[in-house]
Amino acid sequence: MSVDFSDEWLRRQVREFNKDIPRIRLPLTLLLEMDTPYVETIGGGRHYFDKKELRELAEVLPKELLDRLRLPLVFKRSLEVEESLYFLDGGEVEVEVLKRLVGLSYIPSRGRQYYTYKPIISKLISKFPSIVVIGVV
Repeated sequence: MSVDFSDEWLRRQVREFNKDIPRIRLPLTLLLEMDTPYVETIGGGRHYFDKKELRELAEVLPKELLDRLRLPLVFKRSLEVEESLYFLDGGEVEVEVLKRLVGLSYIPSRGRQYYTYKPIISKLISKFPSIVVIGVV
């Protein structure tokens, strides 16, 4: 049985890129209650949130989204599609939050998989850097 070293190398690289993906995401309301808000990552570390950003986020979002929004927002870049395309890991709540935060009226989807582009993510990160995590699929 032969081992394809390039496949194994690629799998290791993807694991390394994704070590900062959260193991679980927590509701914004719960993160606001924490002294030092964080979530554990797949790689065994912690992803810390800026409390000031969380407060600002809570101020700009409608109350009905605060309990339902789980953070961080996770975007995954597929190695099989164009470079600037990123899939949003989440559903309607995350889509609504993304639209509000970057001033869009529509987020495209492929079936039930929502996606956006690198400039949109850059705009979001410039406003709220601690609420975003990027991975690779």
